[in-house]
Amino acid sequence: MSNKDKEYLLILGIIFSLVYVFWPISKLEEKIPVVSVEEEPIQVWKETHKKLNGDMGDILKIKYKIDKDNTKLWITDLNTGRMVHEQPFSMSPYPDSHNKKSRVYIYIWKLYDGEHGNKYVPPGDYEICVGTNINSSENYYLEIVI
Repeated sequence: MSNKDKEYLLILGIIFSLVYVFWPISKLEEKIPVVSVEEEPIQVWKETHKKLNGDMGDILKIKYKIDKDNTKLWITDLNTGRMVHEQPFSMSPYPDSHNKKSRVYIYIWKLYDGEHGNKYVPPGDYEICVGTNINSSENYYLEIVI
């Protein structure tokens, strides 16, 4: 191999190294729905996050509108009719002194086994119900596929 060939290889190596170092890498962006909560009172998107053991786990982010006291959500498996998840706390709208019509909350539902009693959620058809009582006619409903 001549000195000229070695120079070309060295220049190519430098170019590839610079391209590798400075090439922009697309970052994972949150896929937050752009629709307003007034139009769609329940919005859902799937993401992953880092679990306590360092692995990545699937989650669903559920954004919903709170316009009554003691609002919470329930998730039902549509194939079995069994409730698979219930939000452990309820939310209420802002007090009148805040001059805001309704409150919006983003709830994180972990779909994996592990931390704090989470159970694995298999793929399937589910229904999200948001309201003050699971049997109320004033609830918001959304069917999803995981």
